Amino acid sequence: MNHSILKDFYGTFKAADASLRFVLLTGVTKFSQITVFSGFNQPNDISMDSRYDAICGITEDELYSVFGEAISEMASKLNYTVETMKAELKKQYDGYHFSNALLDVYNPFSIINAFNKMDIENYWYKLGTPTYLVKLLEGHHVNMQKLTSRPYESQDFVDYRADAENPLAMLYQSGYLTIKGYDRHYREYTLDYPNVEVRKGFVALMAEANKCCS
Repeated sequence: MNHSILKDFYGTFKAADASLRFVLLTGVTKFSQITVFSGFNQPNDISMDSRYDAICGITEDELYSVFGEAISEMASKLNYTVETMKAELKKQYDGYHFSNALLDVYNPFSIINAFNKMDIENYWYKLGTPTYLVKLLEGHHVNMQKLTSRPYESQDFVDYRADAENPLAMLYQSGYLTIKGYDRHYREYTLDYPNVEVRKGFVALMAEANKCCS
């Protein structure tokens, strides 16, 4: 049923091809080896393209140039120096990398909420626990230490196959893991939590999954 809905959805782009100049599709999951795109001209996948690795986030340069006043105000409220405030924001909300260029990207949702509330909190996880991910983790004994201590090729975590459940790919695509290192000689990646906020979120996620299993 879901396959049919997605196929029809993408088929509308094919029908409107003459009227479209630019379409950006984004979301959590990139599916591979299924035919939802058969009614649609094959899209250009920019998931790991370094030219676009900050398109959905905030770089450090952007943070300091656009939100400098907010950082100073927040530092004053929390009795930090500006440099300490920057370090706290980096530790809590930075650390995402979406290509082998390893450009640091901050979580825009969390940063904007932090400046709105003038406080450091775990805003991202409060969006809600992804139900599908909880159900996926119920059937797998996920050892995060093992997942983050070995190298991977990009297809191991970028592509999610609907016919083969892969916790690693879903953890990466839902933001619980991100690229932390790249070996250009072997073309292999290492993954880990992006930041403190996500690490705490994952602990809460696993607690939710274990509660469902008990």
